[in-house]
Amino acid sequence: MFKSKGFLLVYFTFGMLIPIHATLVPLFIEMRTFNLLDNRLTLLLPYKAFNLPITIFILAGFMNAFPKEVEEAGIVDGCSVMGVFGRLIIPMLTPALATAFIINFLNNWNEFSFALVLISDSALKTLPLGLANFAGQYNRSYTLQMAGLTIVLVPTLLFYLSVQKYLTAGMTAGAVKG
Repeated sequence: MFKSKGFLLVYFTFGMLIPIHATLVPLFIEMRTFNLLDNRLTLLLPYKAFNLPITIFILAGFMNAFPKEVEEAGIVDGCSVMGVFGRLIIPMLTPALATAFIINFLNNWNEFSFALVLISDSALKTLPLGLANFAGQYNRSYTLQMAGLTIVLVPTLLFYLSVQKYLTAGMTAGAVKG
């Protein structure tokens, strides 16, 4: 649609090439400089920044597969540009949005290193950090660890089961042509 879309897609795709753990020290220094350590925004900002490239990659790949005739038909039928977007493209984009949402949810739910480095307040610690507390240096409480893992697994399974149909639809959307 606009001339720089290829450049922007490559720019965001390069974001997936940056190892997340290589940015921990500069990110810690930056967060300390802006007084964002031990804050609710402390994890929100890096999670958004590091999940943005994969989300854009998924959505751009899905939207490039849309036939232009669908958009043209919407315009011919009297829809505005926003009407075409809201009434045609967003419903067709639902499987890709669900796929990106699931991937981002699971990445953030299981993330350990950002929370370990950027959060020291016990009230703000994430579940993976809490599960790590069950493993001590000299002893391990396997029963408590397994009980904690089971409790943490239940919301993940419920979330996956609730959006599984969208994930399957997103994976099979381009499988059959015709």
